[in-house]
Amino acid sequence: MYLEPPAFNVIIIAAELSVGHCRDVLELWCNGEPVGTSLWNPHRFEVKGKLKPGENHLELRVSNTLAILMEKPVSSGLTGQVRLLLH
Repeated sequence: MYLEPPAFNVIIIAAELSVGHCRDVLELWCNGEPVGTSLWNPHRFEVKGKLKPGENHLELRVSNTLAILMEKPVSSGLTGQVRLLLH
């Protein structure tokens, strides 16, 4: 992901990575540093202090839970949109 430097002195108040739907555990890394772990929906991560001007590397790690073994088979992994919201 590449972030252009803000034009016209725009100040980013908040930056959030939002995952539309995922039944699994998510872990987010930004530029090689851990941001956080989310156990259930809605999966949201605050990334304002982690992003830098220029190129950024965002990595979502998805892990299944044991619930997939105890329930009928359901979809797993990222099944919704992943969006970076800048405010």
